[in-house]
Amino acid sequence: MIEAAKPTKVEIYTDSGNATELVNCFIRQFRDYQAYIGEPFPLPTHAEAVEALLTWVRDENETLPATVTAQGFSGFDSDIGWKLSKEDEVELAYVKMRAFSKINERGFLPAARTRELYDEWQAVLADVNEVTDETVLGVAFQVSGMRTGRPNKWIFMTVQEAYVQMALIGAGAGLAIATGVLLLATRNMVMTAACIGTILAALVCVVGTIVAMGWQLGSNESLSIMVLTGFAVDYVVHLSHAYMESKALSREERVHDALRDLGISVFWGMLTSLCAASALASCQLQNLSKFGIFFALTISYAYLWSVLFLMPLLAIIGPQPNAKEYALNFKVRGEAVTTTPSAGSISAPPSPPGSAHGSPRVGPDVMA
Repeated sequence: MIEAAKPTKVEIYTDSGNATELVNCFIRQFRDYQAYIGEPFPLPTHAEAVEALLTWVRDENETLPATVTAQGFSGFDSDIGWKLSKEDEVELAYVKMRAFSKINERGFLPAARTRELYDEWQAVLADVNEVTDETVLGVAFQVSGMRTGRPNKWIFMTVQEAYVQMALIGAGAGLAIATGVLLLATRNMVMTAACIGTILAALVCVVGTIVAMGWQLGSNESLSIMVLTGFAVDYVVHLSHAYMESKALSREERVHDALRDLGISVFWGMLTSLCAASALASCQLQNLSKFGIFFALTISYAYLWSVLFLMPLLAIIGPQPNAKEYALNFKVRGEAVTTTPSAGSISAPPSPPGSAHGSPRVGPDVMA
């Protein structure tokens, strides 16, 4: 069954054209050993099978053919594990069967492709358990070799998927928090949507740049993506808040006010952060260097998208105050309108009596 499985590696000899499924099964060698010493196979009971396996593993007779010994090049003795019982008797702990996979031992595939191969082996394992009677050792399960960490394909696949999940959850949580902050600062859905779109554009540019640089998603990259939104929201929230606080009526004047009031502060904040990121990027430690490069890319793209995209966008679709409420607000506060209304809008509220542009002041020289 395992030899005929799709994910099992097949070796083809170029001289003869013969194909061999690369599967190491200790049961065949044990069967040949039983036949060589004149003992039956298969054995009728579990206890007899365990005793016969132990005899086979311990048999160090040098006259035995290499095709029937447990030791040697194939190393079948390592495929059988033992343990001591409470009565100090040797008991069978596990048995394993080795099959070579089509995954290159030194190759590291993307997690999605590795997951496909893992599912193929899981399907083979399910078929094996379906036709195997229940034993004291339990059901069969698969492992990708005995090594741990990066060399183990299944562990590496799981770590890759964890990195992707961490990055997506972190970025999503950051965007959710940024949405709340922007709603609180601007109190406008249109403004919040425009700002979130700007942040997403900066995030896509940063991720696209690091992919173009040949980076792979690891722990450093995953953590950096998680904090990207926190860096990118800074310039957006300052400029959008300045836009909403402008006393101008037209969108263009509000954009001018936002850039005039906070544009220089946002620029120098970006420049000083870029200098700090450059210092980190020059470090020899890889985690610090990568974080510095990521930080520099994030603040650069966030600033460019905020100034060159968000501000022109607000000049077109940015929120405007209601004309009547705008006029009433300045009338109640007794302030002058700071911009000339465009054609079709209402005129500025009248100046208060006694001002240079208002009605004549009633005084001692003017009597009713």
